[in-house]
Amino acid sequence: MTGPDTAAVELRRQLVLRVGNEHLADGLQQWPGTRDLIVARLGPTTLVVEDAAVPALTERLKELGVKMMFEG
Repeated sequence: MTGPDTAAVELRRQLVLRVGNEHLADGLQQWPGTRDLIVARLGPTTLVVEDAAVPALTERLKELGVKMMFEG
């Protein structure tokens, strides 16, 4: 696993958004107001968000009546 044939790896800071159920995760990935803020899906109830997207995501969730809590 060394040398020029090894694929490059990338390490970057991102946030994990955990939601209450997979229906909400599905909705956030599909809704036009939030889908561009979601980078990837890690599992049924976990999504990846960039740091820079947090203010917009917080506002969109607030519009939907969903409260976001920060850990860390």
